[in-house]
Parts: sequence; structure tokens; C-alpha cells
Amino acid sequence: MVTRAAELVRDGSAFPARIQLVGLPLALDDSSIRVEVETEGEGQAPIAGDLRVTLSVPSDDPELPPPSNGELDLAQLELDLAIEARTQLTRAKGRLATLQGLARGRPEEGKAPAPSPTAARLQLLAFRRERGEQLGRAIDAANERVRVAKEQLETLRERERLASSHKNARTHELRKAAILELDHGSGPELVSRVRVKLHYFVPGARWAPAYTVRLDRAMRAATLELRAMVGQSTGEDWHDVALTLSTASPQQWTELPELKSRRIGRRQPPPAKKGWRPPPVGADQLYADYDRGLGEPPVEDEPVVEAAKSETFVYDLDDDEAEAEEMADAGMPQPDAKQRKSAAPMSMDAPTRSMPPSLSGAPPSAPMQYPMPASLGAPKRSAGFGALVGGAIGGIASAFAPEEGRGGGGGGPMAPGGGGFVPEPELVAGRDLLDYGRLRLSSASSYRRGSLRRIDRRTQYQQLCVEYVRVDVAIEQIDEAVAWARLLETERAPEGHRWPSSEGGFDYAYVAEAPVDLASTGVFTSLPIDLREAEATPRYVSVPRESADVFRIVALRNPLAAPLLAGPADVYVAGKFALTSSVELTPIDGRIEVGLGVEQAIKIARNVSFSEDTPGMFKRQLELRHTLELEVQNHTSSAATVEIRERLPIAAKALADDISIEVEQVSPEWEDYDPKDAVPSLEGGRMWKVEVPASGKRELSATWIVTIPINHELIGGNRRES
Repeated sequence: MVTRAAELVRDGSAFPARIQLVGLPLALDDSSIRVEVETEGEGQAPIAGDLRVTLSVPSDDPELPPPSNGELDLAQLELDLAIEARTQLTRAKGRLATLQGLARGRPEEGKAPAPSPTAARLQLLAFRRERGEQLGRAIDAANERVRVAKEQLETLRERERLASSHKNARTHELRKAAILELDHGSGPELVSRVRVKLHYFVPGARWAPAYTVRLDRAMRAATLELRAMVGQSTGEDWHDVALTLSTASPQQWTELPELKSRRIGRRQPPPAKKGWRPPPVGADQLYADYDRGLGEPPVEDEPVVEAAKSETFVYDLDDDEAEAEEMADAGMPQPDAKQRKSAAPMSMDAPTRSMPPSLSGAPPSAPMQYPMPASLGAPKRSAGFGALVGGAIGGIASAFAPEEGRGGGGGGPMAPGGGGFVPEPELVAGRDLLDYGRLRLSSASSYRRGSLRRIDRRTQYQQLCVEYVRVDVAIEQIDEAVAWARLLETERAPEGHRWPSSEGGFDYAYVAEAPVDLASTGVFTSLPIDLREAEATPRYVSVPRESADVFRIVALRNPLAAPLLAGPADVYVAGKFALTSSVELTPIDGRIEVGLGVEQAIKIARNVSFSEDTPGMFKRQLELRHTLELEVQNHTSSAATVEIRERLPIAAKALADDISIEVEQVSPEWEDYDPKDAVPSLEGGRMWKVEVPASGKRELSATWIVTIPINHELIGGNRRES
């Protein structure tokens, strides 16, 4: 959604009755435009009235008269001379690079070699350096001369083009404009300045979240920067704009929920939805003075409504009186006998009207015709009138045949053959009929007077455009601009990024702290959005059973007032790039964990000793004693919390009665470790959390005994580490 603002200054005692806001993009959604009038201070403000969208072409600038042929020739000559001078300088610099000193000649046999011309070679090198710098400065000046000459020639050609009396709609020139009508308020209480804001939707803009995390050397202070990969091809460049990013889709169609009532009693069919209603009674009396004063009979004007793309059929009401009764129940006007006789026979190829007769204002003699979906085929005679689906205004209506055998309780009409009650037809207006901005009231001289009709885009722009514009070409360019803008919505997210979406039915907005600039090229650019300080808690994790490496992990609390969306995160430690991690969806005040790789300054040594014993008098059991000793050394300049993970052996369920495992001693105490996301699930997990002082060490130990029957043995030796 784009918001444009313009200041309007009062001219004299009142504001102008109509203003035109130009420079709007071609891809603008005409039905979404809204206007807002703001004032500063006290006083009466004008009221915004009608708002329409039309086409606009830049007008002639009297300060820029069209150039003469001599001016164009001189500008072209200047450009050619500048290009030739730059070419000669570039060639001279190339020849200078080939200037090399000659090698020292070979002396005659028996004679000493000639002295090396060191001074001459140094003079040659100095000459090449000095001349090269001069040519470099001259080439830079020549490039600037070529640029100025090109701009001058393009400016003259543009002035010549704008001076043309007939302007065709061109991609770089045609724009849309908004025509706003204001009231005629005047007086001393009227404000002298107002601010007019236009709000409209335009396709062709997408964004994907990204993050930058900066940590200090101790990893206890952090800043979280929210960035966004933004691309837009809306047809207008963004210069110094206030940007707000949202997870919502403003152009998505959403049906409002329908709250249905619940009643206790006999089952009744649901009431039919009314998609149209008959015109008010006595509407023709509004034109009584016109007919009495002019006395001109209404004429049939050319229809300008957009044709409905559907197959149609015509009902012959003369053959079936039951259909006329159903029409009366549905609120449709009933033709008399003379009209029934004049109605055309049923035909699938007959032309269709765009509205029901009660809405279109057609003369009574016109046959009643309704569009029919192609999937229904020809209507059955036993089906009756069926259901009418369509809209009251702009008129795309369809006649449906009810399903055979469908019935229910209630007071609806009886179906033939005792099949129960037939539900009343459901009438629903289509979305295209809700475009109120393209509805026009027929003139008083038209036989369709008193009814609204939906005009096409060509007529809409022609009625409001005050300049000469080829509307056919303009509509083609509008369709091309919209199609080009929507291409961006079908592209994949940049590598490593993900498009944002609503989470749990909630949408969030992220406001950029500073204005941004972004050209309408469709290229995704990284833009800064917000920067906050975050609470950081470092810790270290090691699994010495598998590897002696100690891994760094930093837990960050979400500092934003909105959730962190899924996206990549660039992590910097002490000003140096560490790695690129991934952030998953994190709620407000939630925590994210970022892995930073191996910490080389923390070392862990793991030693295991094993012994066997047969305790007791009868020597029927064998005890396998395992002693684990760990030493953690911290060579960093600050204390470190190290998390060491181990695992006890687990007896198979089939041998649980014969094999027992008993922990004899642990120093310091450990705790159970059961990660929820482990696949397969981890059994026997244990974990130490120890605080190791700076430049200090900690020792840990654990002893457990595995008792097995003496007649058992470990196949393959002691597998205490498995």
C-alpha cells in the first residue's frame, strides 16, 4: 500500500473545486484508491468529495521551447567530437604502455660488457609514470565531456518530443492521475493550507526477513539488526520513503464470516440469499418533468457494459405456467400473455442481456434471457424456473436447474412427484459486480434510465481524461505494467531466505527506522529496518565421548515487539564475521540459539579406566567397573559455563533381569539429559553443567558398575564406550 502526500494552498477565499494529482503508476489498482484531507491548527477544512482515476500525460513546459535543427546538429557534433577525443587519448595511453627500454647488448668475445644505462632507464620510467598520470586525468575529463554531451542531446530530443501536438501513450510518459473534487467552503474560518493524502494498492513488491547479530568478544553484549531483502517493480521509484513491512496480504480476498442463528423446533430450510432486488416502485416519476418539458421519447443507446463470458439460454414462458408462478414467488415481474407469445423460443445461441429485466430497464417486450454455466447444459422442462444466480447491478445472472430428488422440510414449493420441498433459489452477487466506481447512471433520454450500468475501462478513462491520449494503447500499457509487476510475486525468495507469512492467524508490521531508497527494477536489495540491543547468554557444549571439541552457543532474547520470522542471520564476533546461521520463528520475548562453531581456547581431556571383579562366595556374577575422569581447562579471559554430555550403558529389555547397571559415584552431580527432538530417542543421557573460571580448570568423575552373570561374556571384548 502506497501513501502519497501533497500540500494544497488556498487561492483567494476558497480552495479550487477540482484538483488533479498526477504521476501515479500504471499498475495502480483503481478500486483501492482512497483520499484523506488533513489540516494543521484550527479552522474549517474542505471536504473531499468524488474521487476518480484517469490517465495523464505530462503537458508542455513553456519554459522549454522545442529546439531547432541547428541546435540538434550542434549537440550531435559536440558528442561526436567528445567521443573521438576520448578514443585518441585511450589509444595514446595504450601506446605509452608499449614503450619499453632496450636490453643491454652482448659484448664482443674477450671484451668487458658495456656499462648498464641505469640513468636512462630511470628517466624512461619517470617519463612513463608522469605521462600516464597526465593521460589518466585527460581521459577522466573526456569521459565527463561525453556524459555532458549525451545529456544535452537527450534533453533536446526530449523537448522536441514533448512539443508534439499529438502525444501517443508511451511507457516512460503515460501515468495515471487522480481527480479529486472538493466542496466550495469559503470564509474567514477556512484554513489556508491542507495536506491531501492518497492511499492505493499496487502489485509488484515483496520482502524476506534477514538478520545481523553482532557480539562482543565475551559474547555477553549483542545487537540484533533486522534487515529485509526488498524488491519492487511497481512502476515508480522509491526515494526517501517511510517503509513499513507487513506479513499481511492486503490484496487477498477474504469472505466475512456469517453468523448463523440456532433455533429449537421443527426443521426449516435456510432462507435464500438475496443477490438482487427489484427497483423501487415509482422510479419513472423522477423523469416526469423531463418528459413533459422536452417530450423526447427514450432512445436505445449503445450498451457499454462489459460482456459476460457465459453460454445463455432463453425461457419460453408461454409453455409452462408453473415457471411464471415460481418467478412470482422469487419476486420477478411476470410477463402477461401477449408478452409470452412474443417471447422467442428456447435457444442456446440467442444473445444475452447483462441484467435481469427487472434491473436493466428493458422494455416489456424484450424476451427474458439469463446466462447459464456451460457445466449445466440445457435446462430440463421438469426442472421449472430453477435458481437465479447473479448480481443486481452490472448484471451477470445464471439460471440453475435444481437437483432432482432434493427435498427437505419447511414451507417451500412442492417438487413434482412428491419429492418433498424444493429449497428457495440462492442468489449471490459476483465480486465483479461490487466495483461501484465503474457504475454509471443512464441518461434521461435512454430507455435504460433509472438503472446503473457498469462501464468498461475504455469508457471510464475517456470520460475523465482531459488530454489527448490513445486509450487503446494506454490500456495495453496498463495491462503490460500490471503483468510485469505481478511477475515478482511468482519468483522464489532469494537464496537462503523465506517469504514471510501469517502465523496462527496473526499478522505483524515492522517499521523501518530511517527512510529508504529503492528503484523499481525488481532486484532484491538488503535494507536496514530496525536495530535493537539484545540480552546474550553464552554457553559451551561438548560431547567428549564423540569429540574433544567444545562448541560455542549464544542464546539471544528477542528484543522486538513482534516475533522474529524465519530467515538467515549473519553473526559477527568482535567485529569479525563468524558464520551465517538460521533463525527460526521466535515469539515475542522468546529466545533463539545461535551456534558459533568450535572454541579453541577451551580444552577437554577424557580418560576411562575399566576393571573386572567376581564378588561373593559363590562367584556367580561378574562386575564390570567403569571409571570416567574428565578435565576441563579454560584458557579464555572470562569464566565459562560448559555443558558436558555423557551417556550410561542401557541393558536390552530382553536381558534386563540378568544385567544391572548401578552408578557408584559422580562428582560433581549430573542431571538427566533427554532432548525432545532427538531421533531416535536418547536413553541414559546425562549432563554436567560446570562453571570453569578464567584461566582455570575443573575435574569431573563418574563411576558405574555393570553386573552380568558369570557365564555371560561380552562378544568382541569390552564395549563400555558403545
